[in-house]
Amino acid sequence: MIEFNRSFWLAFSAFIGIAFFSVKLAFLYFGMYLLYKAIFLKYQYFRLRKWRRVEGSIIECKIEYQATDLWMLAPIYNLCIKYRYEIDGQTYYSTDYSIYEKDLWTTNKKELEMRVKKMKRKNHITVFVDPDNYKSVLFIEMFSNARTYFYFNLVLGLTVFIAGLMMVF
Repeated sequence: MIEFNRSFWLAFSAFIGIAFFSVKLAFLYFGMYLLYKAIFLKYQYFRLRKWRRVEGSIIECKIEYQATDLWMLAPIYNLCIKYRYEIDGQTYYSTDYSIYEKDLWTTNKKELEMRVKKMKRKNHITVFVDPDNYKSVLFIEMFSNARTYFYFNLVLGLTVFIAGLMMVF
């Protein structure tokens, strides 16, 4: 006959309750993190709307080996772009690239090589210049990448956050 051990079942139910609560917190925090990234990206785009747009030209575009990823599985490559732009007769140089950090690095070297070829063909770019500080600039190659990340973070963040709220404790 199976004996009922009350202390075992009490400890087991407490363990299950703590595990469910931990999963719920993980969902909530991960959802909030993704929502934060989406809102921050949208804020950066809103801020750029007030910046002045000028034409620039690419001086140098190359791929640099940066490091390996956290688990040492794949090398990480960085896209380094140097460009020139003119404002009020003065020439400025910059290497600032994008408002979204994912645009700066990747493990896919072929993708970066395609970007480099495309930029070398294009040569003329649009540069966003801060009206208060002409040295504070951004050159954004592809708006679609950052917009895709915005919607991805927004939808996934809301889904994960709501799933965390709906979990039964």
